[in-house]
Amino acid sequence: MTHAWPEEAEFARGERVALTTPDPPRPELGHLGAGLLGTRGVVLGCGIEADDRDGGHVGPVYYVETEDGSPWRLRPEFLVSLGGPDAPDASGS
Repeated sequence: MTHAWPEEAEFARGERVALTTPDPPRPELGHLGAGLLGTRGVVLGCGIEADDRDGGHVGPVYYVETEDGSPWRLRPEFLVSLGGPDAPDASGS
């Protein structure tokens, strides 16, 4: 069963992304180590979640698998698009 893709999502299912640091920096959200910056992956899912680190923000969190198979849950501030979706059904339907 495929869940509906959130309207708030900036990235599509299957979209190629790279891990990045928010610009401008957002210290309250944390940071990725220098060895992780630029790591490439694919968006596998997206959910709307609350994040208390910056005043109770509610918004998209992306489930990304990097090239080495590592799973990540990241807000959009930590992702940059590398191009179109790799998945056959990028609409999420």
